[in-house]
Amino acid sequence: MKVSKEQIVGMVAAVDWFLSQSDAAMEAEFRRRAERIAAQLKSIPTMESKVVIPNVAANAIPHLLLRYDTQRVKIRPSDVMVELRKGTPSIELNPQTGKKTRRRPADR
Repeated sequence: MKVSKEQIVGMVAAVDWFLSQSDAAMEAEFRRRAERIAAQLKSIPTMESKVVIPNVAANAIPHLLLRYDTQRVKIRPSDVMVELRKGTPSIELNPQTGKKTRRRPADR
């Protein structure tokens, strides 16, 4: 395997940065970002926002959940997802955005 010295230095710098981070500091930063986005969306009629941390160990970072009345706002969540993906920088949403969720038998 051929690896340049610049790639090695970049990897070492990335590992050093990662190891200097704490879970609490990263959670606070992600929560701050989510709250900043929510604040920008407050003027949209019927918009409700909530910052949650999923109960899944592999994805335990703050997530911003948004809900609004599509009859009043006149844009489907799937269309919002497409428009956000086109932007610079692009924004990816949960692939389940706008889809009806099926309840599992255990949830009933």
